[in-house]
Amino acid sequence: MGVGPSGAGSARDSARVFEDAARASEDLARRTQALRAQIDPLGAAQAKLNTEIAEANALVKAGAISAGEQAAAHQLAPTRFDATAKALKGVGDGARLANYQILNLGYQINDVVVGLASGQRPLTILAQQGTQIAQIFAGSGLGVGGVLKELGRVVAGLISPTVALVAGLAAVGGTALYAYNSTITAQKELQVATAGIGRAAGATVDQLNRIADSAVTAGRVSVAAARDMEVAFLRSGRIGIDQFGDLIVAAKNYAAATGQDLETATKELTEAFADPGKGVDLLNAKVGGYDDRTRLLIKTLAAQNDLTGAQKRLFDGLAPSLIDAAETTTALGRAWDFVARTASNAVDALGRAIDEATDPTLHQQLEDLRSR
Repeated sequence: MGVGPSGAGSARDSARVFEDAARASEDLARRTQALRAQIDPLGAAQAKLNTEIAEANALVKAGAISAGEQAAAHQLAPTRFDATAKALKGVGDGARLANYQILNLGYQINDVVVGLASGQRPLTILAQQGTQIAQIFAGSGLGVGGVLKELGRVVAGLISPTVALVAGLAAVGGTALYAYNSTITAQKELQVATAGIGRAAGATVDQLNRIADSAVTAGRVSVAAARDMEVAFLRSGRIGIDQFGDLIVAAKNYAAATGQDLETATKELTEAFADPGKGVDLLNAKVGGYDDRTRLLIKTLAAQNDLTGAQKRLFDGLAPSLIDAAETTTALGRAWDFVARTASNAVDALGRAIDEATDPTLHQQLEDLRSR
């Protein structure tokens, strides 16, 4: 009957085909230009120079810029080109091996290191890798001195920033290494404690660090001691993170009131708060402060599995019954305690600074981005 579909759709399809082909052509041109710039960076710099000069001429012709601005552009473009040429010449003079030779050399040196670490005999490694390394330098025109210089440069490039940092710390002194090792060990302990049964506390390592930092002043304990307490709380599997700060603050006063060292006092508090139903009788026998009605309430809450409520009531009765640990020591004892805490915190701060510089946490990276 001579009736057919409209040609509008086919026209749009045809236009789309041409647009796709144009985009593909532009993409191919960009990729080609990028590859040529890698192969011949000086040629790419020359092409950029020509483009900048032509652009300046077109703009002054259109009246968009003045003749003075055109002259300044003509002067600036060659200056940038000269700087690029000098930089490329410096690179060429400093490394006469091609990129693929440097990459291959890195692979061979890595194989040598792995072989030595696995206990292979040096002569075996020399027989396996020596000929391959020699082939890399064959035809490069480098003498013995040049070969050694290139080897040193490539090996230096293989050293990771962390390895270089540790080597630098060793040169500075043992204190920095001790601080760094103490910090990473403490952080690993927190990570392990937050897994398994400690997961019930719902705490992250960053949260624990912040709680420890904020509680040390009120509790007059070192950051390291505060973290040790947190590990003990986590391992109980029954103390919520909301109680950590209060318990850290109270631990030293509890130790003074019961005549115990801080570690023993922390263990006792952990047991009491992990099981408030029994813990209220333990604490009442130690420091008092709980009447019959309060003890019954805590036991009832614990029986109803309301650990948070029971622990809060337990702490409310404990805090007023404690004495200030500072009042039980002499002025000399307080001074020594302050010095010891300050020294411990200084070592901890040094170790954390090194750790943050080498392996920042996600929270630290976020804070750094915010400050930037």
